[in-house]
Amino acid sequence: MKFLHIGELNFSYKQLPNLWAYNGVQYPLRELWNKGHVAVVNALGWQGVEPTVPDYNPETHKIGDAVYSVENGKIVGQYQIIPLSAEELPVVQENKKQADKLAGVEFEGVMCSATAEDMWGLSAIKEWVTAGQTANFKFENGNTLTLTPDNIAAFQAVWIPFRASFF
Repeated sequence: MKFLHIGELNFSYKQLPNLWAYNGVQYPLRELWNKGHVAVVNALGWQGVEPTVPDYNPETHKIGDAVYSVENGKIVGQYQIIPLSAEELPVVQENKKQADKLAGVEFEGVMCSATAEDMWGLSAIKEWVTAGQTANFKFENGNTLTLTPDNIAAFQAVWIPFRASFF
């Protein structure tokens, strides 16, 4: 965050000073601001500007430094959006893939994750359920689904293509 002192003619932006002298009194501006006394700091002529974050695709870009400018006598700030480097892109894509697997696919109102552990667990109980038993399966994302002989085929029709979509 940057600050603008309204009384200055050049409207330059700067860090909020620790102390600010006004009419012979030293005001601890930064402490006042941090403790939420925004109105006091504003009354002393200082205005804080929180930079805005423009729309961007986090799969291909990242947020950089904030850039500030003065427009119509007001300070405005916006974060720069920077393309991911060739080294960062595969890492971000893999992280998204893992997050999507953990989020899962919806079946009967339950979000069913599709991690390797889920696959192994479901493979282990498949024969049990198709043989006529019921199983409460807890997915790696923490959700539980009751699998029965009546819903196992419909579940597989939804879950298997979702799991396969990651390969």
